[in-house]
Amino acid sequence: MWYDRCLRDKALRWGTMVFRTLLAAGFFACLCGAAPASAQDVDLELVFLADSSGSIDSAETAFQRRGHAEALTHPDVLAAIGEGQLQRIAVIYVEWGDSRHQDIVVPWTVIDGPESAKAFAEKLVAAPRRAFGYNAIGSALAFGHAQIDSNSIRGTRPGSRSEERRVGKECRS
Repeated sequence: MWYDRCLRDKALRWGTMVFRTLLAAGFFACLCGAAPASAQDVDLELVFLADSSGSIDSAETAFQRRGHAEALTHPDVLAAIGEGQLQRIAVIYVEWGDSRHQDIVVPWTVIDGPESAKAFAEKLVAAPRRAFGYNAIGSALAFGHAQIDSNSIRGTRPGSRSEERRVGKECRS
């Protein structure tokens, strides 16, 4: 039936969109820029980049946001955060459209337990949509990278750039 085909196509689009978001999140989880000496240390800096281009309608945007909110507040995710050395991560949620439309929906927030995760999730689902336009994922990736480079948070996860710089300096001295 046409309805089944429509649902299948929509599910495929959702799957692709979720994959892109997770891929971008994984990419940025590995990137940590240099931070000032007064930076707050966290186990991980995580940029959620969500497609909000013209092919994504308001229902799909709300669905993406709810999915991220539910994932971040899930007990398994909170338990994983609690198993980190510092037991906290920093998260930012950005929606992107064309090269001129990258919108910080929820700014950098330290997640260190159920309360902070819930507060981030509530802000995420309540915020209005402000990113539109054609699809410009390259601009979104550059914007996300800039968010990591310019924040006052330092991800200390082994393998991060800031960790490599610290170890490199110790080895040279």
